[in-house]
Amino acid sequence: MTSLADPKYLPEPLLDFGGGHRHQDPRFGLMEFGPVDADSLQPRQIKLGIIGSGQTTNGLLGWLTDCEGGLSKKNSRQPSLFPEFPGSGTSGPFKCHFDVEDTNVVPIPHSAISRVAGESNDDTAMRAALDLFAGEIESLSQRDNPPT
Repeated sequence: MTSLADPKYLPEPLLDFGGGHRHQDPRFGLMEFGPVDADSLQPRQIKLGIIGSGQTTNGLLGWLTDCEGGLSKKNSRQPSLFPEFPGSGTSGPFKCHFDVEDTNVVPIPHSAISRVAGESNDDTAMRAALDLFAGEIESLSQRDNPPT
């Protein structure tokens, strides 16, 4: 008789990728074959809005630029753990470009962030942060040509 607590091995499922290819590791499947809809020849343009402090918005913009060009593999004793990233740009398997217009980068004033961070009650701080960001998201969504 087996118990519900008896361990069972479940094999990794094969995932679908571009060109009808399958692989069990999403990182390698994406690098080799691209996403399942990669057969589209048309590069995608993804229009983003970014909300945060000046430091975090600039950091995200830099990270998106780095990701678009690709990232080298990390030196490790486990090379499969940190493979290279081929880039999210239009020449890579993802065939996309993140378009961030200056008007869609919304800096949250330091004073507003300080008020939230200075709140001693966690529930109140969380609600204040959510309200702050939700208001900015709402504002971005109501623009004539909003981010998607």
